[in-house]
Amino acid sequence: AANVLLARVRARVDLTEEKLYTLSEGTRGVLKALEAPVTLKFFFSGSAPDVPAPLKQYGQQVVDLLKEYQTASGGRVTVETYDPKPDSDAEEWAQRYGLTGEQLGLGDALFYLGLVAERGDTRTVAPMLDPRQEETLEYTVTRLIARVANPRKPVLGLLSSLPVMGVRAFPYAMPGQPRPQSQPPWLALHDLEKDYDVRQLSADLEAVDPAIETLVLIHPKELSDRAWFAVDQFVLRGGRLLAFVDPLCLADAMNQDQPAM
Repeated sequence: AANVLLARVRARVDLTEEKLYTLSEGTRGVLKALEAPVTLKFFFSGSAPDVPAPLKQYGQQVVDLLKEYQTASGGRVTVETYDPKPDSDAEEWAQRYGLTGEQLGLGDALFYLGLVAERGDTRTVAPMLDPRQEETLEYTVTRLIARVANPRKPVLGLLSSLPVMGVRAFPYAMPGQPRPQSQPPWLALHDLEKDYDVRQLSADLEAVDPAIETLVLIHPKELSDRAWFAVDQFVLRGGRLLAFVDPLCLADAMNQDQPAM
């Protein structure tokens, strides 16, 4: 009787210790917001004889995770898997998409482990899914879907008293002085530029550009009253604000000219 009653009940339980197949709320939000179908094309050389067992296991893990996307999307995401064998149509398409083929053995055959997200004529590509970055796999897949679903980069305003976007030093040094070194952008901000149109604002701005959807304040030190008023008006008209403040800001202390003590 229990078998008859439960035959129509479907349940899904993730029993892995790391919850490898449990999609985050952020991912589910992206899938729910999809307005058009997205196709995920996974190219994996699983049948190649030189592929080590851990790589085959990781490839199967990717397939299982992509199926979770398909299930959670309610039909908005379709998953297609390809085995790009040498001189096959699948390998030709992998090369057209710009996937990175790696040589594992002594032969000429290439190993593929890449993902393509496609929506109409728009596509985004992850040339190689690195097994060493397994913990960011869901983030990578969701990012591809979000990019292809929203090809226009949202505009992000940045206001900071710290050199978060890096510093380009003067190419020439003063006589007797070492050549000044340029500083690269902070890694988080450099990564944001891949998905957003990041516009750095001056500390004495009078108004926030209406095209800016989100304003990021990072240690907003010594802003003018005029700038604070502009931030206030931006929030009042419905703009999103992210404020990062810290009374013990190490980055600020390191950028100050302090005595040797």
